[in-house]
Amino acid sequence: MAGVVPADARVAEGHPLRTLYDEATDSKQGLPEIIWPPEGGSVMVDGVRGAPRYSNVSCVVQVFDAQGGLVETVYASPGDALPMWGQPSTLQSANLKMPLAVGTGMSVVASAVLYSMAWRQYQTFNDLTLSLDESELENIKFQNNVLVYGSAGAGALAFGLGVGAYRAW
Repeated sequence: MAGVVPADARVAEGHPLRTLYDEATDSKQGLPEIIWPPEGGSVMVDGVRGAPRYSNVSCVVQVFDAQGGLVETVYASPGDALPMWGQPSTLQSANLKMPLAVGTGMSVVASAVLYSMAWRQYQTFNDLTLSLDESELENIKFQNNVLVYGSAGAGALAFGLGVGAYRAW
């Protein structure tokens, strides 16, 4: 950006502000830790809703209930363990394996059925023994296109669910 001068270029070495700036921009924050809020509530870390807490950085954690009322404010030093205000999400990969596998299979079947229906429409469209007027041919063409696009959509869904199932396993 034009006209923007980084803080380290504006403040002299050894100045207390420069020391604070260097500490603030240090990338040795540690690993992010997820904080589980109470049921229906939320958590703010250093004023940011839903932000992770980094293990090597001190922070202020505020916990809110479902109505938005403040439950607790905690100052956490680096390495401090935080209490569990809520339960971890039950949306774990172990719980998703079977639904993803079933969804993948159903999407593959749906894609195959739609494509076979589109193939039948295509055969009807190209059948010279039938005497179809132009509006009927347009209708068949439209139905064929809808079925092909539906088949492609179901195939894309099957691919996405299959990737999810593979990663969950």
